[in-house]
Amino acid sequence: MSIEASAWIAYLAPLAGVLIILFGGMKLSHKVAGLVSCASVLISFGAAIATLLKWNSLDEPEHGVASVAWTWLTSGTFRIPFEIFIDPLSIWMLMVVTGVGFLIHVYSLGYMAGDPQFRRFMAYLNLFIFSMLTLVLAGNLAFLLVGWGLVGMASYLLIGFWHDRPTAVAAAKKAFIVNAIGDVAIMLGLFLIFMEIGQVSWIPVFELLPLAVEENSGRAFMICLLLLGGALAKSAQLPLHTWLPDAMEGPTPVSALIHAATMVTAGVYAIARLHPIFDLSMDAQKLIIVLGGLTLLMAGFIALAQTDIKRVIAYSTMSQIGYMFVAAGIGAYGAAMFHLATHAFFKALLFLGAGIVIHALGDEQDIRKMGGLKKYMPKTYKLFLVGSLALAGIFPFAGFFSKDEILAFTLAAGDVYGTWAYVIYGFGLLGALMTGLYGFRLVFLVFHGTESPLVAQYGRGEILHHGHATNEHGEAPRSMFWPVAVLGLLAVVGGALAIPGLWNVPHDFLHGAHAAPTREALEHAEFSTPAIWLFALAISLPIAVLGILGAWMIWGSGKLGSLRTRFPRMERAGQNAWGWDSMYDKVFSRPSQALATSAVAFEDTITVPALEEAEFAGRDAGANIARLQNGVVRFYALGTALAFLAVVVAFIWVEG
Repeated sequence: MSIEASAWIAYLAPLAGVLIILFGGMKLSHKVAGLVSCASVLISFGAAIATLLKWNSLDEPEHGVASVAWTWLTSGTFRIPFEIFIDPLSIWMLMVVTGVGFLIHVYSLGYMAGDPQFRRFMAYLNLFIFSMLTLVLAGNLAFLLVGWGLVGMASYLLIGFWHDRPTAVAAAKKAFIVNAIGDVAIMLGLFLIFMEIGQVSWIPVFELLPLAVEENSGRAFMICLLLLGGALAKSAQLPLHTWLPDAMEGPTPVSALIHAATMVTAGVYAIARLHPIFDLSMDAQKLIIVLGGLTLLMAGFIALAQTDIKRVIAYSTMSQIGYMFVAAGIGAYGAAMFHLATHAFFKALLFLGAGIVIHALGDEQDIRKMGGLKKYMPKTYKLFLVGSLALAGIFPFAGFFSKDEILAFTLAAGDVYGTWAYVIYGFGLLGALMTGLYGFRLVFLVFHGTESPLVAQYGRGEILHHGHATNEHGEAPRSMFWPVAVLGLLAVVGGALAIPGLWNVPHDFLHGAHAAPTREALEHAEFSTPAIWLFALAISLPIAVLGILGAWMIWGSGKLGSLRTRFPRMERAGQNAWGWDSMYDKVFSRPSQALATSAVAFEDTITVPALEEAEFAGRDAGANIARLQNGVVRFYALGTALAFLAVVVAFIWVEG
């Protein structure tokens, strides 16, 4: 099997699952629909592994492999091919999306069991995987845009899956609208690129655009700014981040899929894929760094005050994606993609672990109603603890290696970007402190402390889920538990892909034509990466440990008192998400509603009456004209004669 064939199989297998479930309809049992859905993604993952092995057997192709299925659109000499592009970056994403996606699919078999719309849910999951693969395997600008839109559509369907809940419908609409803003931005950016060079495929775009657009020019900045707008919306970074917390209204497997393997990683992937374009504008690079740094810090503060277990993890995702944006902005693309992969492991682990808790407690998500679960859910506790340690960046867990590599590159980037990099490095350290605090706030409030009345009910088997006691068969069904266990293993060993001074698999593998792991200027920074990494480690690891210790002092032992009593203003600000939703409501929503109300009033008082008057006048005129059509021949003859006489008189008058 060729590398092109294996890549096409990986791409199309999830779509085949969608079609089988769609056309099978009610004839397929829930069990068969779940089997089809999971098997199609497993086939995709297997084909992704085959693609990886085939790539490693090639003689280091200069640019990557483009495979064209057919020409989608032709106009003169211009054409848009339906093609996929296979290179280290697309293979990396292919492995993450299908691998983590498969585990989430299997988990869904247990979590969504008994839901009357189970078949539709599994079809939507497959559609989401297919949409993301369209984006990451797209071989040109046009199909990147197609994948970009499909991901937004699939997220809308999944976030609003429980459409009988008004909050879920509102969250889906909000996600769709905010992402539509980013979609328009990236669409305009891609159009500007096409206007400059008249090409859409990656290789000619990356080769010709630097020749057509002057480096650091206004046009280069405008193109990069528009592309960045799309990335900010998809990855929920400032200022287009407000949709992500509300997206928690969807089922927990959806939250895990959006945060770990698909939608929010799309922006990071886009910056890495389009990095030859972003390299044309230093101002755009600085903007990426600043927005990523601000987001990682702001989201960390907000997570400290949230009371919904899924929203805490959601803000954690925004913060971690902020680290990836910082890495991509300074040009450490390999570090960004490495953290993307390890984050997929431990973030999916945390979401699915939270899902086990939610499932056990009858869909309760308020951490204030939890506590003491460690006694009843020891396995889930251990796995959740592993995820939290990886998130906090504690040795030897995966997040330790990937996040600290980003901090090391950010510190080294001071030679290239000056004060900008050092300030953002400080943000990153403060973000590491916040990560330890909010991560272990969940651990202590959910699993430690006093057993809440709700948890006591669970212990007595009084909480029912789909008609049976939730602790009847242990902590969770096997289909839910073993994917979490696999993710726990990956969260432990995943960081071994990059050991400073020994090997760096992401860096070496991604060192392809259009997926360079680091910007050239950064590679020639004054200090070597291992030395900087060790220095950054000596600072960041104690800070992360300090965050965990602080979480224990505040929420574990209670020795420092509650956050509410010590920092009431900070807690209120965090609970209100720093007022972003309120501001957007005042600046955009309310004026739009007022304008719409005024337009309706204008229509009711002026436009509609005017149209009605015109209607009545026309009707009267028609009635008067109709009277002339009376069917009497002599009346018509008289009219003809009078008309003839009028014409004769007119001619005589004109001639005279």
